[in-house]
Amino acid sequence: MADSSIGLSQARELQAQSLWAEAYEQFAEADRDEQLDADDLERYAEAAQILGRGAEAIRLLRRAFNL
Repeated sequence: MADSSIGLSQARELQAQSLWAEAYEQFAEADRDEQLDADDLERYAEAAQILGRGAEAIRLLRRAFNL
């Protein structure tokens, strides 16, 4: 759990710095470890959208909405 919180913190920081590819990878890893909350799913979706992964961004936003 501690490792996933560190990865999630890093993902948030990378997203805040507009380092989209790195943030996307960190969010993906954190999401594999445990289900992300709605706010983090939205951040993950933003990174996906900016990287041209529109279908995945929509899927992530649906998950966020359902939470």
